[in-house]
Amino acid sequence: MKMSKNDLLFKMISSYNIIILSNLEGLLKDPRQSLEEHIKITGTAWVDNFNLVDELPKMKDEKVSFKEFMKTVKFKDNYRATLRQMVKSFYPIQKLRISIGNSLCASFYAKIGVEPGQKIKSAKDPWGKQILKEYLNEYKLLSEAIAGNIRELNKVLDKRKGIIGSKVEYAMVDSFFTFKDQEDYIKKQLKDYLGNFAIWNDFLLHVPGVGPLMGSVIISEFDIYKARYVSSLWAYAGFGVMADGKGQSKRREHLTEKEYIDRDGSPKTKMGINFNPFLKTKLAGVLGPSFLKVHAVKIKKDGIGYKYGALYYNYKNRITQKRNVTLFGKNEEQIKEIMKENLDARINNASIRYIVKIFLQDLYPVWKAVEGLPAVAPYAERKLGMNISHHTTSQKRGDPLSDESPRPSL
Repeated sequence: MKMSKNDLLFKMISSYNIIILSNLEGLLKDPRQSLEEHIKITGTAWVDNFNLVDELPKMKDEKVSFKEFMKTVKFKDNYRATLRQMVKSFYPIQKLRISIGNSLCASFYAKIGVEPGQKIKSAKDPWGKQILKEYLNEYKLLSEAIAGNIRELNKVLDKRKGIIGSKVEYAMVDSFFTFKDQEDYIKKQLKDYLGNFAIWNDFLLHVPGVGPLMGSVIISEFDIYKARYVSSLWAYAGFGVMADGKGQSKRREHLTEKEYIDRDGSPKTKMGINFNPFLKTKLAGVLGPSFLKVHAVKIKKDGIGYKYGALYYNYKNRITQKRNVTLFGKNEEQIKEIMKENLDARINNASIRYIVKIFLQDLYPVWKAVEGLPAVAPYAERKLGMNISHHTTSQKRGDPLSDESPRPSL
C-alpha cells in the first residue's frame, strides 16, 4: 500500500529514526522510496524531543508542513552519516576535475595536429601532467594580465598566442583548478573530522598506506554494528566467495533477488549485485596498490618493508610457482589453456584481493573492541581449528602492522 507523506513522517518519528537534516526534505518530497532504503543511503540521527512524540496521534491525522516540523524537532550529531556525505561529495568533484583535465589535454593534442588515438612516438613518457602544468602557468600569467577584468581577456589572448587560445579554454582551466582547490579543502576537513572516530585514532591512523580519504571511505561505508563476522565485511565489500567457488562479481550467476518499492508504492523484486561496488573499487583499486607503494619505499630503506606488501609477494610467488609447475611437460595447446586461466594480471588481482582481506581481518577485532562489541573468530580458526595468528597484527594502540619476516624473494 502506498504510504502518504504524513504517514511516513509519523513512522519516522515514532520509530525514532529520522533522516539527517540535509536529506529530510528530499524524503518528504519523494515518499516512494522506503524509509529503510533512505536510512541505508543517508545515515540516521535520533529525535530527542518527547513533547513532539506526545503529539504523534494528532500529527498523523493532521497535515504538518516541513517548516512546522522543523520548528519542533531537535537533532543529535551523527558523525558517520556526516562523514558519508562528505565522502560522497568529494568523488563527484574529483571525477569532474579529471574529466576537465582530460579535455584540456585533448585540446592541446588537437592544436599540435595529433589525431585522436594517435601516439606521439617521440614522447619519452605521457605528457598529461606536464600539459596541465603548462596550462596552469599560462593561466596565472593571463590572470595577472587582466587583473580581474575579464573583458580584457580577448585582447590579452590576441597578444600572447600561448597554450590558452580562447575564453572557453581559460574558463576550463579556471574550473579545473577551482575543483582542485575544493578537493584539497574537503580532504583537509575529512582529516580533521576523522578525530571523532576511535577506530581511526586507535588503528587506521597507524596503518601505512591508509590515508584520511581511504580511512573516511572505510568508516563511512562499513557498519561494524551489522558485521557479525569478518566474512560479513568481505561479502559487503565484494571479496566473498560464491557457491560456484568464484569471487563475487557482476556476472549473471552471481546476482541475487532483491525487493524494492516501485513508483506506485508496490513491493517488487529484481535481480541485482549483493555487494557495495563503490567500496570494492576503492579497496581493490586504491588501497591494495597503496599498500604496495609504501612497502616499496620502506623496503629500500630497511630491506623488510610492511606487512601487507610482504604478504602480497609471498602469495603472488606461491600462485605463480604453482602455475609454473602445472606447465611443466605440457604441450603448446595445453600451455595456452593454462595461461588463459592464470594470466599474470589475474594473479596480481588475486594477490591484491588477498591482502585487502587480511587487512579487513586485522581491522575487524580492533573495530569491534573500540565500539564495545563482541568479536567472533574467523571461520578457519573457529570451525577448522587452524592457527591464523601469523596473519594478524598486534592490537595494541600505536603498533601498526609492520612485518618482521625476511624480505620475500621476488
